[in-house]
Amino acid sequence: MKKSLFYAMFIATLSLVACNKDKPTPSGPNKPDGQIEIPDADLQLVMDRTTKVLYYGDRKTEGVYNYFLGLGDMEFIKDEEGDDAAASGGHIIYFDIYASEGTDSFDTAVLPDGKYDLSETNAAGTLNNYYTRMQINEEGKQKSVDFVDGYLDVKTSSKGKVLTAFFTLKDGSTVSCIYEGALVFGDPNAGSEPVEGVKELSSDIDATFTYALGIYYGDAYNSGVDNYTISLTSQILDEDGYATTGGAWVDLSFYTEAGSSIYLAPGVYKVADSYAAGTVEMGFALMGEIWGSSAAMVDVDGNTLEESPIASGEVTISEYGDFGYKIELNLVADNGKLVKGTYAGEFDFEDNSPAEETNTTLTGDYTLTLPSESTTVGLVYYGDYYGVGLANWVLSLENEGADAIDIELLTEMTSTTEIPLPEKQYNFSSDNSTVGVVPGASSAMGQSGTWYWDLSTLDEEGYIYGFAAAIDGWVKLAKDGDKTTVSFEFVDSQYNLFSGTWTGVIPAAEDKSDISTSLAARKYRAAVKTHGLKRLIRRK
Repeated sequence: MKKSLFYAMFIATLSLVACNKDKPTPSGPNKPDGQIEIPDADLQLVMDRTTKVLYYGDRKTEGVYNYFLGLGDMEFIKDEEGDDAAASGGHIIYFDIYASEGTDSFDTAVLPDGKYDLSETNAAGTLNNYYTRMQINEEGKQKSVDFVDGYLDVKTSSKGKVLTAFFTLKDGSTVSCIYEGALVFGDPNAGSEPVEGVKELSSDIDATFTYALGIYYGDAYNSGVDNYTISLTSQILDEDGYATTGGAWVDLSFYTEAGSSIYLAPGVYKVADSYAAGTVEMGFALMGEIWGSSAAMVDVDGNTLEESPIASGEVTISEYGDFGYKIELNLVADNGKLVKGTYAGEFDFEDNSPAEETNTTLTGDYTLTLPSESTTVGLVYYGDYYGVGLANWVLSLENEGADAIDIELLTEMTSTTEIPLPEKQYNFSSDNSTVGVVPGASSAMGQSGTWYWDLSTLDEEGYIYGFAAAIDGWVKLAKDGDKTTVSFEFVDSQYNLFSGTWTGVIPAAEDKSDISTSLAARKYRAAVKTHGLKRLIRRK
């Protein structure tokens, strides 16, 4: 295992959700009673075994108890970490369950009866919509399949529990499953087999750290606290940032009050397993790794030689200079080794917090309907709008009450009035500075670039609730006589394709090349209203 400067990103992501990723000794096979009906679906699965079944109590939210398990329809294989994985032709469905009832220990845990709906809230009576998923084996590789809607129904039977589930996938297809049998809960902190060759810390650490890497995850689970991670190393780095020696490496996971800006407040953070504001997350073993906070010794190449979880102690954070932090460690590993040290310097937190708004409402691939007879066309020329020596255009195709698309292009500028629009195939522009399609984007001022609009969702106030910003793809313009065929295929941020073709006469471009390129002179589409956008002329 290696510690790289990006290792902390991987560690911190899983440390937030570690309770959702481990799986105690599988049970099965066990067939459900023939009287139990499986819901109608495109794919119906009779599950006869479980992965490890885990209980985490209410350590995320007081009074809301977290259960995690997987159901399978075929004997499991083992992945490279030693955990259960789907065999070829097999399926595993994982359930991340939140309930209003729970116990003090996994030894006495019982999954409560009731219905659990797919949701992002982690409220009682829900399934987390990210970690509730299906895992399959595709050409020898494990693939995760996400759900967009669904539920789990839990009942008690003479054999233990009856679990019945129904889900809808992004492409609109459905899957259901049923399981009847025992659910035996295991220790969520037991982890998988340890990583071969990595020993626990053999001596105390007392280091002056030379480099810090920070990541901000925000309030990813709507729990009222923000998560920051900091990785510190005492390795000596050359002028290009490459390590020239081995040294100590410490990963720390902090929880603070949720805020509107990225700023780790000064103070004393005590190690705890509560995920409460003002604490450092305790380290623990999971999936053959150590998550949360840990201390390690690494060689010059970043290979981990020794590593132990952080079990207790405190970290003092204070301001240093204009943009830096002083970080003082007074920690103890789980084997009693002391972990001390100091870092003082400037560094930025990389923002990995959840996006507030999505730039797409598509749930699958889509083909626009743009009939020649009912589609209106507009073309606006903005000259060298971006100041990069290229001509800027917006081509709009609109089928009233149905589909519309705005395609923004950058083309070679052979004159200051490059009209008509040059015909060719355009791929995506690089940083809006090369010939190609300008990607769709949102900002505080609204929407710009290339967007699909579902006009059937238009309300009386002019807001549209179906849309997708293009982040990749192509458009081709081919002229035959006075008619032009516009064909395109774009990709949104969820990797849905939206494509279409239109043939007709593109009118003469409206020349707006004399407008100012200042932000004050631009008129973007209006800002977000709930989850709707207002489609207006982009610039004045």
